[in-house]
Amino acid sequence: MKRHSILIWSLCICCTLAGQSSAATIGAYYYPWWGPNGGHTFSQTLRDHLPSADQLPLIGKYDNRDFWTTAAHIDQSLAANVSMWSLSWWGPSSFEDGIIRDHILTHPLASRLKYTVHYESTGRLGPSSSPNYANLIPDFRHLADHIFSDPNYMRIDGRPVVVMYLSRVFFDDPAGWTALSNLRSTMQTEYGFDPYIIGDHFFNTMAAGAAELDAVTAFD
Repeated sequence: MKRHSILIWSLCICCTLAGQSSAATIGAYYYPWWGPNGGHTFSQTLRDHLPSADQLPLIGKYDNRDFWTTAAHIDQSLAANVSMWSLSWWGPSSFEDGIIRDHILTHPLASRLKYTVHYESTGRLGPSSSPNYANLIPDFRHLADHIFSDPNYMRIDGRPVVVMYLSRVFFDDPAGWTALSNLRSTMQTEYGFDPYIIGDHFFNTMAAGAAELDAVTAFD
């Protein structure tokens, strides 16, 4: 169960240009799923089931649709040297999609950070034992139409960055590699770019097919 906090996990992206290492980008996985009527509530957190009540989030129980929640989290991130959020995304018209599009990317302070999508494969591609990739291309079309084009969306070499959850089980065999290849060719044909895909392929050992990705992480 995820804790009621924004800095759940961190990731570091280092880019190399002409043999020179640039400054690292420090990112956090951000879960914009808190709030009634479609989102998660505080009753679903571990903290709400423990006897002590003195370890609430710094700003108290919050709703991701609240203007001041986003403002406070941006300030907290900058104070911690975090400059990118990887936003948990569960599909078109999901609660999280609305938060990202209508409350985070449009926030007056949004330009202080960069953003990527954390693609929640378990909610979009079916069970890992028998994946169904039918949503993959339509999902990326939606992202290209509504999120990738945002001026604060993070790009590497002009390519929008997507962090793929559980790549190590959804994209570790020929069927998954074909799905990725079809995705890339479709995006290049229809939108003129190849998404920069980071997958959590490393978990004790490197899963098969890491070369199909642009970068790997040990997210767990």
